[in-house]
Amino acid sequence: MRKNNPIQNISLALLMVASLSSCEKLITADEPTDTITTVKIFDTEAKAEMAIAGAYNSMINGNGQDVYSSAYGSFAAGLASIAGGYAAGELINFNNSLNANEYVLVTSKMTATNTTIPRSLWSSCYYVIYNANTVIEGISASTSPKLRDSVRKEIIAEAKFIRAFCYFYLVNFFGDLPIALSGDFNNTASLSRSPVQEVYKQIMADLKDAEAGLAADYSVGRGKRVRVNKYAAIALQARVHLFLGENELAAARATDVINHTTLYNLEPNIEDVFRTTSKEAIFQLMQTEKDNVLRNATPFGYSSNNYLLQQGLLDLFETGDLRKQFWIRNNNLVNKYTIINTNAVVGAPAREYYMALRLGELYLIRAEARANGAAGGLTGAIEDLNALRRRADIDELDETLGETDVKAAIEKERQTELFAEWGSRWFDLKRTGKALEVLNAMPLKQPWEGDHQLLMPLPPDEISRNNKIIQNPGYTSL
Repeated sequence: MRKNNPIQNISLALLMVASLSSCEKLITADEPTDTITTVKIFDTEAKAEMAIAGAYNSMINGNGQDVYSSAYGSFAAGLASIAGGYAAGELINFNNSLNANEYVLVTSKMTATNTTIPRSLWSSCYYVIYNANTVIEGISASTSPKLRDSVRKEIIAEAKFIRAFCYFYLVNFFGDLPIALSGDFNNTASLSRSPVQEVYKQIMADLKDAEAGLAADYSVGRGKRVRVNKYAAIALQARVHLFLGENELAAARATDVINHTTLYNLEPNIEDVFRTTSKEAIFQLMQTEKDNVLRNATPFGYSSNNYLLQQGLLDLFETGDLRKQFWIRNNNLVNKYTIINTNAVVGAPAREYYMALRLGELYLIRAEARANGAAGGLTGAIEDLNALRRRADIDELDETLGETDVKAAIEKERQTELFAEWGSRWFDLKRTGKALEVLNAMPLKQPWEGDHQLLMPLPPDEISRNNKIIQNPGYTSL
């Protein structure tokens, strides 16, 4: 198995992304004027490696020309967590109603034009998809003898995982989507929206290909979990199966990861869960340590002084819960990442990477699937929940709990374990059909403007460029 530098040469990675695409638009991106032909780009393994490094880099560090000095720059730098947290009633901005761009999500008063957050989610996802597509096409088209088949297979698998990961967030924020599978703007400029089911079909196809092509370890990243492996693909499959109501498959895929104890274990010390060395990490995004603003903080961690937890979430934590003690600062700010704007250091080694997939979620996926009829049943579901509760140092659940109580416990554990992580609570409310009941009980969201708020508006400028794209119901396009 080859071993490579795990995205440490940020400047080279950024240069490669810039050469792959100089555009800043999304589906209807202008053709780059400085693009080298894809076959020539990938005529050596070094160039192919830099290209996939650039795809990862574009998720967390920037758009090929500079870095994001804010979690708001990309869905994968923190924006999915922020937007989902506001929409679900988990978070409120420190400035409260003074920040209208964010407050309309807190209050569920979005229109197509009163916030830039939906556009940032949309464009940053499609920007990464564009880079992944370019990698897939460039390597597939290359006939260079300097590019070994084993390297081709693995890098294409990484790119397909990245593409699937992006589409998962797009479909859950926006619903029906244009499915762009090419880096050629001529092939993507006039795509119409495909139904949610078709998007999930594409996600699962990419994840199956990724699982088949990826290594089972982290040797490509020299032990760092910043480049995906086979188990990352399996973990995301487990989540997708759960979202689709395929409980047996969700439980089985989660078990495949949980049982791989040579790589993965729940971190016994809750303070270590989000560290760079976490054994719970399945996939992390590695930020640059050279940005003069972020320094060695993750974008989300750096900005976390802005995000207050709402009282309804705080009230869920049981007495003595270590998650409340260590993952929430005294002033009710998110503290999952402890390197923030006040203690970050330029050039210092990162202590935390941005967690994209972790084992704790797999226990929750399996618990829910078991409670809904998968093998292991209610007893197994309780056992999975208790694994997380033991780590949090709170009382274990009684193994005789009935179905209603177990399902309520799963919902609560997902809230207290996964808060402020990638919009999990927002997605949970929608997929379980509880969104209207829960959101309508929140004073900040009154009066309820309409059920259309459960999907975000598409960017109006995207609609104006492509008349095949129709705005989500309830929003005025322009």
